[in-house]
Amino acid sequence: MQADLPILSPAIANMFQKFKIKQSKQLAIVDAGGNATGTTVLAALADYLQDKKEICMLQVINPMRPFTHTIKECLSMRAEIEKVSGIQISGIIGNTNLIDETTIEDIYRGYEFVKLLSRTSGLELKFITVPQNLWSLLDHGFNVPVLKIKRHLTPPWIK
Repeated sequence: MQADLPILSPAIANMFQKFKIKQSKQLAIVDAGGNATGTTVLAALADYLQDKKEICMLQVINPMRPFTHTIKECLSMRAEIEKVSGIQISGIIGNTNLIDETTIEDIYRGYEFVKLLSRTSGLELKFITVPQNLWSLLDHGFNVPVLKIKRHLTPPWIK
């Protein structure tokens, strides 16, 4: 949308401009990331999102990644995202993974972590994700919905 923000593709900017003009009821999901680049994208979108009453910004937590493997780090990231974007986070998604090295034990440990984060932060844990290849190995004793996911893009270091 802005010449100094090449990180936001014209297609995404155009989608948000259409939403603003039409007051669309369509669903848009934007994974902007939680780092400085992601919060810059959210800040760029803030003008387009401020008049929307049905914004649901969720914080995706992977406790296996740097900066989200402690409760304190997750809360700090939340505060930074909210400050820069001007949008309040309204829930949590647990996405514990180590790409192809993810184990069943990782999924259960990650679930316990995001449950604790939910209690600590007061944010609802909306759901967790589980890689499709581990789905049949779970006992499914979770108290939240579980979204079975499949990777569609291969990171360049795996090719």
